[in-house]
Amino acid sequence: MVNRESLWLSSRLQGQTLIIPDLLARVYGDWDVSRHAHEAEVRTDIEESFLTRWCPGRQKRQQLIKSNSAMLAGYFWSGRTQAYRESTLAFLKQTLEAELIQPGQKYDVADHNSGCFAEISPALRAGTTFESLRRFADFLYEYVDSVCAVQETREERLPDMDCYFANRELSIGAYPCIMAMDVNDIISLRKELNAGQFDSVIPLKMLRDTSLSAQDAVSEACEDLIQSKRVFQEAEGALSDSAEFKKLSAATKADVGKLLTGCKNMMVGNVKWSYVPFHSALSNGLLKLTAYWQA
Repeated sequence: MVNRESLWLSSRLQGQTLIIPDLLARVYGDWDVSRHAHEAEVRTDIEESFLTRWCPGRQKRQQLIKSNSAMLAGYFWSGRTQAYRESTLAFLKQTLEAELIQPGQKYDVADHNSGCFAEISPALRAGTTFESLRRFADFLYEYVDSVCAVQETREERLPDMDCYFANRELSIGAYPCIMAMDVNDIISLRKELNAGQFDSVIPLKMLRDTSLSAQDAVSEACEDLIQSKRVFQEAEGALSDSAEFKKLSAATKADVGKLLTGCKNMMVGNVKWSYVPFHSALSNGLLKLTAYWQA
């Protein structure tokens, strides 16, 4: 189903060439980050074990390997989002919540791609407190609900900006979310337009303010990234200067430092990964993308 907003955006975006700055230099140039020491081991595990076992479609596996992806994203069967949601949630609840498990019970993983939780959930139940498991389960259920809601909304209408950000905060699965969301939306714009997906930050900014060109929207999104990074750094400084933080043990302070460093590594790694398909198209640190697709 093509809604009116999508048709309007399609006509506005068709044929526009967007100039995207070097986000690494402009936004994250002062962040000193590093790649994980076990990246090669993780890559082998994902590409040769995880994907082979849990992603049976050869073409899909090759796409994920080619994209250099370190995370298997959920995929949805056309026209079956609600059924997919119900099957996924039922399976996750049966594996995570001990009171729902029956002795010798088997789980049917044919209707979703969360089968790995048949092995993950027992380890979580054995190795965490009830309260921690409850928090994890609730957040996981919200994640599934949010991703499916995006799919259902996409079939009928485009969300407004507030709804878009509220959904993505849950469905992106990582923080700082605004930075990760905007980077992905900027770099992957042409791919998403080619797939008929207009629910990303550039089109939605144009829909909210119809006077904006696509290039104006890109510039706004870049400023959002700078502001989001500034807020993250302010929060980092406030945490380090807080009385509560100063009371923590040295080991806990080190753990917090690892968490903050991990957030930075995740963000810069996300930007570098997003640029991988366009490495040969970069010119003087700028990326030019033309929005064109088959009408």
